[in-house]
Amino acid sequence: SNAERITIIAQWIALCVQMLFIGICFAVFGQTLQRSILLGLDRQKELEQLRAQQEQVIESRTSDLRQSLVTVEQREQELARTLADLHASKEIISAISVPTIPVLPGILLVPIVGHLDSQRADAMTTNTLRAIEQQHSHATIFDITGVEVVDTNVAQVLLRTASAANLLGTQIIMVGIRPEVAQTMVALGIDMSMFTTYSDLRSALTELLLREGWVRSNGGE
Repeated sequence: SNAERITIIAQWIALCVQMLFIGICFAVFGQTLQRSILLGLDRQKELEQLRAQQEQVIESRTSDLRQSLVTVEQREQELARTLADLHASKEIISAISVPTIPVLPGILLVPIVGHLDSQRADAMTTNTLRAIEQQHSHATIFDITGVEVVDTNVAQVLLRTASAANLLGTQIIMVGIRPEVAQTMVALGIDMSMFTTYSDLRSALTELLLREGWVRSNGGE
């Protein structure tokens, strides 16, 4: 019918108009759109390159940080070994500075040379008591021949060590008291009653040997 034909023609005309409008728009804006798309692609590539560079920087810095951590750990281990060596050396020096010498079975000699500061005093007390226990000493000889000055502090160290040693069941003997040292000790009012004193080490050892020989000859009484 005529109405249907007219409708089809109108639709066709509308379609042609739309196509024409699209063509005009594409002709007008196509180059701008193309440039925008190309610009967007370029920016995307720049962003990807920037991201890759940042990843490389992060990876490099992370590697440097790992290496720094490894170096720090190695230095900490070296420091720990150094501290352990220093501690061992300190113990060795402490033992050497105030030695304890088992001169005979059950008889321990503690030679004291030089000034007794607080560190050496503590070392002397510790080393002496440990040696008495380990050696089962029944007599301990303090040889102060090498001590130039006996003041109140030195006397207190000797008395404190002697008191502790007595509790472990050992006799405390003092040898090597020079006249000037004896005068100082008397002037300071130092009580030496817990010490058995001899003029020198030889006299003390001779007495101890004689006494042990007498004990054996009397059946251990």
